[in-house]
Amino acid sequence: MVRLDTRQAEVKNFRRPDETRQFQGKGKADVVTLAGQSILRGTFEPGWRWSRNVGPIAGTEQCEASHLA
Repeated sequence: MVRLDTRQAEVKNFRRPDETRQFQGKGKADVVTLAGQSILRGTFEPGWRWSRNVGPIAGTEQCEASHLA
């Protein structure tokens, strides 16, 4: 038998994100944090480009984060 310690369980969803990060136009990223790890859900509007909308914020030529599909 496996017992779960529900006192340590976290339940979150993107309807109430911990944070919302606006891109420089054309979208946003909603963020929830679970077990100390940030999980982002991106909303990308037509015409969105890393080089214009996020690259200047991140300071990188491409996204360097791990992705899940």
